[in-house]
Amino acid sequence: MAALVAGHPGHDHSKELNARLEFLANNKNDLSHCAEKMRARGLDAANARRRSELAGQLLKKRGLEGEKHIGRMFVSFTDIAL
Repeated sequence: MAALVAGHPGHDHSKELNARLEFLANNKNDLSHCAEKMRARGLDAANARRRSELAGQLLKKRGLEGEKHIGRMFVSFTDIAL
């Protein structure tokens, strides 16, 4: 048995779609507009350092300390410049 359901009969989806498209045209979905400020504050370097430290901790936990996995290769952390 199939039932036909109409949650909002008469609702105009085209108005909602136009409002959404207008909003998306005027608002950015990324941080590119503030990338220079973030770089100037050193956030890129701090984030890279934080991720590197976390990766080191996880590798140490798994007994792979001092190695970095890149695909199937193993590269020493000392070989990678941050």
